[in-house]
Amino acid sequence: MDINYSGLYDDGVPTYNLRGHQFTDADGRYAFTTITPSAYAEPHLAAVDGVAEACAALGRSLYRPAHIHYEVHHLDLITPWAGGIYFKGDPVIPVDFAGGKKAPLSLQADTVLHEDPEDIAAAGFQGPYRTMEFDFVLKTRTSRPTLIRNHNRHQALDLRYQHPSSVLGPPSPTRTVLRSRDQPLLPGCGGAVPWPARSIAL
Repeated sequence: MDINYSGLYDDGVPTYNLRGHQFTDADGRYAFTTITPSAYAEPHLAAVDGVAEACAALGRSLYRPAHIHYEVHHLDLITPWAGGIYFKGDPVIPVDFAGGKKAPLSLQADTVLHEDPEDIAAAGFQGPYRTMEFDFVLKTRTSRPTLIRNHNRHQALDLRYQHPSSVLGPPSPTRTVLRSRDQPLLPGCGGAVPWPARSIAL
């Protein structure tokens, strides 16, 4: 089950509507431009008797924070690494009915607002936009000491912790870092929570 920024679920939505897939370059980098998602309510959950009342009693919302789903594919993974990128400061995260467990700090990205007219013109936009950078860190069988040394900075994103079914071998400080380039994001479009986002499937 997946939705797009307008709150539409899979059923009846054209294939690859607001979705896509791409390969990294030779250095493991990726970049793309997308629109702003918004928080959304789970209609199936809200229809269950007592759920709305229980959420209210716990100080929770029926909404999920804005996020973008991703799947990372690699030959060293038995199955894809799937998850979501959330946006630091999103006011829905603390009251997410999932209890915030699906939005750990390691998956909350910072964004940078660009308002300078020259920056806006150079990016080809007609108004302010945001950029973000998000690294996916994989330890693969081809990792070598000559690659970027990561140590603890991305430990929470190490697939040995996130993906128990991976067959990546013993711990090592060597990581292959897939680093995003600074790429403009389209300004947000209609939604209760105006946060920009990137969608990615590698």
